[in-house]
Amino acid sequence: MAGPKNRRSQQPARATTQEPAEIEETKPFRINQWDANKVKQTLDECLEKVAFMPELHVYLIAQIMTKARPANYKFSNMRIGLSIIAVVFALVAQFFPLPFPANYNLLVVCVVGYPACINSICFSNLLYFP
Repeated sequence: MAGPKNRRSQQPARATTQEPAEIEETKPFRINQWDANKVKQTLDECLEKVAFMPELHVYLIAQIMTKARPANYKFSNMRIGLSIIAVVFALVAQFFPLPFPANYNLLVVCVVGYPACINSICFSNLLYFP
């Protein structure tokens, strides 16, 4: 008496860029979104269908590798630079050797410059991660 064939013991798929033939067009599931057990069961079934399709995995990896772009560090470098400028403003305001009345204009520049740098970092995050 032979047991059921294990899905993981199948031969590995070949690396191709053709669309997998075994992907079936199915209708969307209709479930009650407030029934947590049914939602979890449906998600588990869908994941099980996709997780054991090595042809799909090879296809997706091939598609990702053909459309891969080099990393762009422009925004992260800009944020690091603005952070360094903000720290310099804070250090100058704290440790400048002149007493208070003599360095009033410098303190005004530091007090205005520090929040300007921090706010520009926050706004650059909003622009980069909408």
